[in-house]
Amino acid sequence: MNPFLHIILHQIIENQLKERNPIEVFQFFNAMRQNKVSRHEAIHCIATIFSYLLYGVLKEEHPFDLEKYRSLLKRLKNKKPDKIIPALDKAFHS
Repeated sequence: MNPFLHIILHQIIENQLKERNPIEVFQFFNAMRQNKVSRHEAIHCIATIFSYLLYGVLKEEHPFDLEKYRSLLKRLKNKKPDKIIPALDKAFHS
């Protein structure tokens, strides 16, 4: 991964957590932490979900789908981190 993109994604997620906007980011993060996922890994999980949606914005010039982001965060918050990418692949490539 591009190190600059990595830092930018971290900052986006940190800002979302700080502002609790969308609230689902905060809820997802708390669910991950309750399941003993490290803070850093929880942020990476959120960034992964965000990235799937960002791809459509950058590559296909779609507007960012905030409702889908919220929905994915709700749906995936109780998954183990290693199950998130397969679930996203299924959601985006079915």
